Amino acid sequence: MGTRYVPFGYEITDGRLAVIPQEERLVKSAFELYISGKSFKNIAERFTMTGIEYREGKPDWNKNMIKRMIENKRYCGKDDYPRIISDEVYKRANELKAKKQLDIDEGKASLDKFIHQNTVCGKCGSRIHRNKHGRYANAYVIIDCANDQCGASSIRESVLHEIILSRINELIDNPKLAEPESNSQVIDRAGIEQKSNELYCKLNDEDVDRGELLKQIFDLAKYKFDRCTGTDTSAITAEIQKVLCGYSKIDKLTADLLNKIISKIHIYDGGRVQIELRNGKTI
Repeated sequence: MGTRYVPFGYEITDGRLAVIPQEERLVKSAFELYISGKSFKNIAERFTMTGIEYREGKPDWNKNMIKRMIENKRYCGKDDYPRIISDEVYKRANELKAKKQLDIDEGKASLDKFIHQNTVCGKCGSRIHRNKHGRYANAYVIIDCANDQCGASSIRESVLHEIILSRINELIDNPKLAEPESNSQVIDRAGIEQKSNELYCKLNDEDVDRGELLKQIFDLAKYKFDRCTGTDTSAITAEIQKVLCGYSKIDKLTADLLNKIISKIHIYDGGRVQIELRNGKTI
């Protein structure tokens, strides 16, 4: 009984296609709302509240139902269907949909590029790889270290995005969290982490030469000192906080926002993520 053989808005009466007035109003409303700037999801939520079923036994609307409605040329009278929507309205709605899809595609490409260029392995400091797995609806991306000798664990890109999104929303809620502990800024954190991990491995090696180990400890201390600058980062911190204050809670990442506040993203074993802001503060 729940199968719909004709598009929403129509029925077959005495062997002929006819418009259902109550559903016709929703079809027209869907196009009007979409052209006015409402999303498929928002329109679906509104339609669910009307109590009008998409098909029998299907009271809850979803964004895919609205998307199919906006794309369906039969509402313009194609295939001998009674016209509900004018050609002009259909054209405007679908041109808007194409533009939104282009914006989404470009935004995703920019975000992917930022993540790839600014994310490093927290274990060895190497760049990361984005590896696609699965197909179609089951497709997902795994991020792992580009250094085959490292052996660091991987993380799903979607999980990384959720972590970054959560941290940024924490900063938006409390921009003071972006303030560094001091005005000193440490540069080349990835290099420091790599050398620290090399030293840690030697500390667990019972056969290591103690003199060589002591020398490496002093070399690491000097390396860290040389990369600690007394630069006043207050101006950069103020810029970051100004950007954060321009947002309420966000529900998706954009490369534009990340570029303004983030310098590096460090991924560690066990899915631990450390984000380095442009002022050197890590969160």
